[in-house]
Amino acid sequence: MTDKMSKQMTKTTDQKKPPIEIKILHRNPEDYKNTSTNANFKHVRSYNPNIHLFQREIEYKRALNATKMDKIFAKPLVKCLDGHDDSIRCLCVSNKNLSDLYSGSCNGYINIWNILNAKLMRKIKAHDGFVRGLCLSYDEKLLFSCGDDKYIKQWVVDKNKNLHELNEEDTTQQNVYSIDYLENEIVPKKVYTCKNVPNSIDKHYSDPIIVSGSQSLDVWDYYRTNAIASFDYNNEYIYYVKFNYAQRNLVGLTLSDNSVGLVDIRTKTPIKKIFLKYRSNSLSWNNMNPKHFIIANEDSNLYTFDIRYLKAACLVHKGFVNAVLDVDYSPVGDKFVACSYDKTVRLFNSDNTRSYDVYHTKRMQRVLCCKYTLDAKYVISGSSDMCLRIWKACAHEPSGILSPQEKKAINYRNKLKEKFAYLKEIKRIRNHHHVPALIKSMSDKKKVMLAAKQKRENNRLRHSKNKNQTLKTDKENIFVTEQ
Repeated sequence: MTDKMSKQMTKTTDQKKPPIEIKILHRNPEDYKNTSTNANFKHVRSYNPNIHLFQREIEYKRALNATKMDKIFAKPLVKCLDGHDDSIRCLCVSNKNLSDLYSGSCNGYINIWNILNAKLMRKIKAHDGFVRGLCLSYDEKLLFSCGDDKYIKQWVVDKNKNLHELNEEDTTQQNVYSIDYLENEIVPKKVYTCKNVPNSIDKHYSDPIIVSGSQSLDVWDYYRTNAIASFDYNNEYIYYVKFNYAQRNLVGLTLSDNSVGLVDIRTKTPIKKIFLKYRSNSLSWNNMNPKHFIIANEDSNLYTFDIRYLKAACLVHKGFVNAVLDVDYSPVGDKFVACSYDKTVRLFNSDNTRSYDVYHTKRMQRVLCCKYTLDAKYVISGSSDMCLRIWKACAHEPSGILSPQEKKAINYRNKLKEKFAYLKEIKRIRNHHHVPALIKSMSDKKKVMLAAKQKRENNRLRHSKNKNQTLKTDKENIFVTEQ
């Protein structure tokens, strides 16, 4: 009896247990073989939009192709303006009008250009000797120039028209202009006499005031013939002066004793003066970050300083192989352009130490001045071969009218290049620039010399008695003393 009951109990327990399910991947090889009716392989793909096979690989290949295309289709030179009879010494662009450009040459002439039409509008015999500096008044109604004849002259000039103001009648009239019209004598509205030859002038951005730099920093009012203030620097020559865009009474200047100074024209004495190892040729303020300014130095480098701490540079920008002669920030403030005695123009991002592009031509000689245009899309350079050259700020950027599809494709490629910017192959292609053979050989020699100098400094520190000495960086090495 007990055996029957046990058998019945085991039957009931077996009936209560659920069946075991095993999930397996089943692949029938017959489904993937070629048959006589269908000779193609069957491929299985997922239609899930969230799954993209080899997405990173595909995007990397597109970024690499986009970087190569930028190099292939780079055509930076837009126009070469020919109208000077001597080297171009200084440039001035308008802060309100895209079409205005003023250039001064070493034979005393000032040329007025219309950039939109690439036409020479007026030619003025302004000074005896070099035209050292040009600037427009804050209301854009007057043009000021200084030269070797110790005069600062005030000119009333006709305004050019912007693109939306041009019509067919204006363009036909400009083509009729003759050389006699260009060389008609224009009398300056006012003449200011300086004690010494002024090297540079600049305007105040809200008041009728200009400053000039010679053996002293002179402050001039538009309506007075004598300087209203003067700052003496022990007869040291001032090479360049520049007003700050935000703190409009602050002036930055470079001097012949290898120093950079800061002056507030409301006070009677200069604020600050720092001495560097080499002379600085030019200075430019960042208009979007007014605490920062950049100087072009004779040691082929550019240095970004912060006015709150001047004992070391914020950044050292390298790439040139000879003295840097001029520098100018873009209106946006994220880039700047610099030109050098080595016959090249380089463009930098303001937060990078190396240039992202180098411009040069076979016929271009020593580049003495450079400026950004008001829309930050073009760069203008003046050289000793008597030519003004207009370059693109982005060499591969198309200059024509783009369709929405083209804009979308360009933005997509730019995002891909930003995403993969630091990969080895893309970085190598992006950073490679064709330069003249002389500059290539000089840059190679410079690298060897800097490496040897670094090795000597390391050996000196290793064998010195003072074990706490540390090697100075390039940011600290340029600084000598402060006053």
